[in-house]
Amino acid sequence: MGEYGFPKENRLRSSRDFERVYREGRLFQNRYFRIFYRKRSGPPRLGLVVSRKLGKAVVRNRAKRIIREAFRLNKDQLENLEVIVQLRAAATRLAQGELREQFLQAIGHLPRDGSGKDG
Repeated sequence: MGEYGFPKENRLRSSRDFERVYREGRLFQNRYFRIFYRKRSGPPRLGLVVSRKLGKAVVRNRAKRIIREAFRLNKDQLENLEVIVQLRAAATRLAQGELREQFLQAIGHLPRDGSGKDG
């Protein structure tokens, strides 16, 4: 399980971490997610933002678990990036597999070097 775990070093935890990504990062968005990302040195890190407007805790927590698991298993695609995923309402209506696929498709659009340009 070692390399596929989700240790603290792979999480954005403090408000300072989130602010830095919002301030210095770039934005990718589609109908399901707003993804802020920023280049960094070190392992990839994930932060999740799910508004209460999106539904009850069960719905929000399910969506967060699916995104966290997809990130954990595919973090090698996000090397050297800090990523904040904000879920949109449409995302909570997707089936589990479809939400995972949409997230993987979205992170596939992020540039590997953290710049705003694909490459």
